[in-house]
Amino acid sequence: MKVEDFEKASKKQLVQKANELFSKLDDAGHEQRPAILAEAQFYLQERDRRHDSWISLRDLILELIIILLIGLELCSARKEGQILEDIKTSTAATVVAMSKQLEVLDRMNSATSQTLTALSGMGDNLQQMNTAIANQLKIIKAEQAERIAQAQRRPKLEVHARSFTLSEGIHTVVVSSEAPPIVGLARYSEDSAKTDLYLYLRNVGTAPAINVEVTPRTPDPVTARCVDFPSLALFDVDRPKLEPCRMGFAIIPPIMPAPKVGTNKQPLKESELENGYDFPVRINLTVPPEVRRFDLEIVIKGDQLNTVRYRIECRTAT
Repeated sequence: MKVEDFEKASKKQLVQKANELFSKLDDAGHEQRPAILAEAQFYLQERDRRHDSWISLRDLILELIIILLIGLELCSARKEGQILEDIKTSTAATVVAMSKQLEVLDRMNSATSQTLTALSGMGDNLQQMNTAIANQLKIIKAEQAERIAQAQRRPKLEVHARSFTLSEGIHTVVVSSEAPPIVGLARYSEDSAKTDLYLYLRNVGTAPAINVEVTPRTPDPVTARCVDFPSLALFDVDRPKLEPCRMGFAIIPPIMPAPKVGTNKQPLKESELENGYDFPVRINLTVPPEVRRFDLEIVIKGDQLNTVRYRIECRTAT
């Protein structure tokens, strides 16, 4: 599915796509299940994100309507208070003018007492309305702060490469744009021109890495045959048959942030690799037997990610 098709897809189509992936789990192997589940989760998260966006917009509209009603009620209460104040002044003038009429004065005193009671109750209502408005403003500010914090979250990828040397055997090295690492590649056999480069991507940011693309660029006569996603392992016992590549890059399913946020400057050990967070990428290369050293460029980009180019110095060994 292309990005344009994904953005135009309805919620029903996203759910149908996720169901198709779940139906493949019964026939999939243990190595393929994490990738299938991650892709299915990707479609379901997009459906939930669209639903949550509609709910957020609906809640915002309701909050604005509530604030408007509270403001209208406050204005109405202030007008009523002014009217009651005018009544109080008029009552006082009437008491002075009719001081000789005791019976009328008693009635007026009773009416005045009732008016004061009503004014006191109105004051309590105004205080409660002010408290409710203050609480509503606190809730709005907290929601705005949460939205700002959500918008500031960004993914960040940490890249490691598997290397093979006669002295150290199989190990991993840190891939950095500051200093090109040296990676040893093992050929399939002594006279074979094929070899594999394994990369491990770990998200050490605060948001999922979405639509990540990994593009290898090789110098002549070296060619990149295929980019795929094997199960996480430092060595494949049974290497699957590679089909010809349809494209020179790979779009990786969403990579969730690792629990331990931060940048690891040391190479990962086999025991430190985690299936849920260290995403393996295999690049199958065709390297002529006479080529012992060459520079491989890896271009990584994605949503909310700055495009990064890594240069890896590759050395082949049989």
